[in-house]
Amino acid sequence: MAMKKLGDACAYIPQGGGKKALYVKIGAAFIDEEDNWVALKLDSIPIPGSGWTGWINIFNEETRKTAPANREKELGFDDDIPF
Repeated sequence: MAMKKLGDACAYIPQGGGKKALYVKIGAAFIDEEDNWVALKLDSIPIPGSGWTGWINIFNEETRKTAPANREKELGFDDDIPF
């Protein structure tokens, strides 16, 4: 079994009032191309009271690395917490 990191798993949290939605990193997604399946490793789960709608987005590692520096902040990857 050779799993490869697909990307970061981020919770989609809409803000309302015309503000941009937040994407909070909650884990990572991995793919096993040999057996053709995807695994999701959660480090945390947002609480329903936070505005979380239940949606989790996967941001591809390669796309994130090639994105402009200011795009990181838009996607919610501007925290200082090392994972």
